[in-house]
Amino acid sequence: MTIEERKAQNERCFARIQDIASNLFDGERYKLESKVGKLEIDINRLEKEADKLATDIYGLEKDIDKLNESDMYELKGEKRELESAKRELEMEKSGLISEKDELESEMYELKSEMDKLEIDINDFKIDMNEMEAYIANNLDKICNEEAEKTHIPDGMIEKTLPETVEIIDCEQQSNLPWWEKIIDAKLKVRFVKKLFDGNESVYHKLLQDIDNCSTWSKADACIVRYLIRVKKKHTDSVAVEFCRTIEKRFLENT
Repeated sequence: MTIEERKAQNERCFARIQDIASNLFDGERYKLESKVGKLEIDINRLEKEADKLATDIYGLEKDIDKLNESDMYELKGEKRELESAKRELEMEKSGLISEKDELESEMYELKSEMDKLEIDINDFKIDMNEMEAYIANNLDKICNEEAEKTHIPDGMIEKTLPETVEIIDCEQQSNLPWWEKIIDAKLKVRFVKKLFDGNESVYHKLLQDIDNCSTWSKADACIVRYLIRVKKKHTDSVAVEFCRTIEKRFLENT
């Protein structure tokens, strides 16, 4: 796996970690906050109902002395029912408070996990930045090493191809078609806007540098150097399309 492929793989992992972490935290936090909000509403309702019962009980107690024995017995029974209902409400309130405490504890644990994950993500970012700095500072060395890995020894092509196949010398790459035959006007506008920030002069300068490359591997290294210098991601769709267009130009003339 080349450094560029490893870097692309790390970027995809980093993006996936961020998406998973963000979806997990936002989803769980929303559910927990919704539950806590509902519990608080229920608790407030129960408190109001309990206060009302207490007021009713107090009013009944004041009226007891004014009533006869029969009415008093009936009111005492009603009082007992109200007191029983109040106890049930207090028990329900206590259960809701306990459930709220558990949810808040769960939210705290989730936040702790997110903080730890954020630390891991920051460490990953640091590693990525160090790798990008190393590549930028050692670009020529890295490109040379990659070129050596893909270098074909002299005479190897002649040994592997049939005798009837004509061996094409690298010097013949000078006969490659001009760019307008490969890159139409619409595609050129897209490349200039996305990869060259609207600067057509930089676009033509890179094409001239590519023209001086005798092989696709050298042209590819030239493109990589440019993308790193201007801090463009080689995995973006427009960068991939640009590379494939340039590669097609070389392959059609081999």
